[in-house]
Amino acid sequence: MESLNIKEIERESADVLLDAGVSVPLFELKLPLIKRRIIVRATMRRPTFAGLLRVSRLYNDMGVSSEQMWGFDKEQQMQFRGLAASIATI
Repeated sequence: MESLNIKEIERESADVLLDAGVSVPLFELKLPLIKRRIIVRATMRRPTFAGLLRVSRLYNDMGVSSEQMWGFDKEQQMQFRGLAASIATI
């Protein structure tokens, strides 16, 4: 019973973090004219519905199921990565 409450609390806290966003440092700049360091950050948030639709459309355009991808050898993996990159840039 108590573990269920802990799971609910963890799920709710994950939802709050996704809604508010989590700031992640990307890289640090130190310019000679400025004494302090500049940290470039990105904020990771929950994807929008439009973004999820774009990802699902790209996945469907690839025409490959996850079961088929598990059976790929190295050459097929490289061909698939090239195909996926060309579809994603369209």
